[in-house]
Amino acid sequence: MHSTDTIEIESSSLTSLPCRGTPGYQLVKDRAERELEWHFAKPQGKDASREPSATTIVERLAALPAFHRGALALRHDAREWPASLQSVLGRYTAMAVRLHCSDHPAIGSRETLEKAAAERLDEIARVEGVNAEALIDLEERAERFYEKSLRAYMRMRETEARVAPSTPQRRPHRAPATAA
Repeated sequence: MHSTDTIEIESSSLTSLPCRGTPGYQLVKDRAERELEWHFAKPQGKDASREPSATTIVERLAALPAFHRGALALRHDAREWPASLQSVLGRYTAMAVRLHCSDHPAIGSRETLEKAAAERLDEIARVEGVNAEALIDLEERAERFYEKSLRAYMRMRETEARVAPSTPQRRPHRAPATAA
């Protein structure tokens, strides 16, 4: 394996990823996360969806099961949440609220149920703080769910990258040495 500025990733199959904890895995993960952050932060208008990269990301997401798409979207949710809840759950707040709703089914619109769940969880955050067992459990579940969904997206990216043949890097041709 020849490498200068980049880390080359070797794989035995189309859907495998480098081992977790390796520089190759971290490289793939960082690229996927930057791509998703860009995708979910951009305006969702007509012009943005015409960009080749936006189309590619939309196609990758469409190929994933709905629960993975949902987890990735919730991780990048930009809604405002109660301050105490947001300070405890951070970037997993939206997913934790949704998980809480699934643990406590009720009748009503998703928005109404999520607002009520956020209020209940915010009260727990204000009273018990970061050590609240219910919030720790929700955060851990949300993180695990997100990581599984991110890995599914990473596999999609890697499969796609390996479908197209790579262009071999050629070494410069050196003239044969002449005897003097």
